[in-house]
Amino acid sequence: MNENYLLHNETAKRLYFEYARDLPTIALCSDVEVDDKIYNNVTEAFLTNDCYKLDSMRAYGIDEKYITGDASDYEKFKAFCSVLPRFVGNPIYLISHIELIKNYECTLAICEDNCDEIWEFCNSKIIADSFSDQIAMKRSDVSFVRAFYPSLWSEINNESIKSLSDLESRLTDMISSQHSNGCKAAVCWVIDKFIKPNPYQANQILLKLKGGTSITPDEIRLLDMQIYRTLGSELKKRNWSLIWCKEDYGAEPYIDDEALDYLNRSNALPKSFNLVYIDAEDDEGEISRRLEGFARKNIFGKFIFLPDIILPASAFARVDYTRRIICNIIGKWVEDGEYASDEKTLQRLIQDILYNNLKEAIN
Repeated sequence: MNENYLLHNETAKRLYFEYARDLPTIALCSDVEVDDKIYNNVTEAFLTNDCYKLDSMRAYGIDEKYITGDASDYEKFKAFCSVLPRFVGNPIYLISHIELIKNYECTLAICEDNCDEIWEFCNSKIIADSFSDQIAMKRSDVSFVRAFYPSLWSEINNESIKSLSDLESRLTDMISSQHSNGCKAAVCWVIDKFIKPNPYQANQILLKLKGGTSITPDEIRLLDMQIYRTLGSELKKRNWSLIWCKEDYGAEPYIDDEALDYLNRSNALPKSFNLVYIDAEDDEGEISRRLEGFARKNIFGKFIFLPDIILPASAFARVDYTRRIICNIIGKWVEDGEYASDEKTLQRLIQDILYNNLKEAIN
């Protein structure tokens, strides 16, 4: 694996190495506490808590004894090394190698024949460096930033919530608590269709839900809009940002304009940003196809593209994978004559979508 992996044109290479590679990484999370545990070996640091690697072993048919069972750490790592070469073309293959290079300076191919050498080499680095999540974050220039993820439907099911007023008070209290902890942004699901709300109807819908009665999709949207109006008003008072998030980053328009206009006229639209979480299990081709379709229907340069980050030690690898794919897409547009090759414009575009937009949202 050479340094140009996933960069298939000369413009992509330039964009990545000059503008993308050395950008800091911001990871949004609901809890910014990072474990200070010092790891003892590469299984603990690299494998044990990474659900994607463990699931890849299960998918291959490895006995659970060697995944979460009572096998030794060495046996678990050897089992992983034995199956990873079979995952050719899967992002888990590239990401695993990027982690070893970044965190332990190990350039060996992960396979059963190299298992013992990787085990000894990485363990010596881990012991010498007293390797921990804090060290991984420092090396990769990663910062975990608190964001508020209001779980609206979870709160509705809370037994203490008896009415819309209870729910809105609960959300307001949660925002106040998060604000006192330094939080400056909330992440909410996008609104795909605007239904004008009113408090009475929203309360009736909530009561139906609490009573176990099924409700229609439009009733869900009406209740969502009523809650988002309250939420947006509280966020705007505190000068927070509202980050709209969508799981499916396909070609459809991102958010309903009527909904935004309604929130704005209701003085309930704080600074808004659009976030796309990129699933760590999607490969280069899938991510490229979806982002290219996404760009045709949305304003690509105003968005935040963030991979699913589950561990500090794997953050750089997952971010690097995403950055290279985005640089490759934009580089291809330039070389195909579909985007201007103005260097300043390209620099700003790359740095905005990979860092600056998110930085602005959390400040």
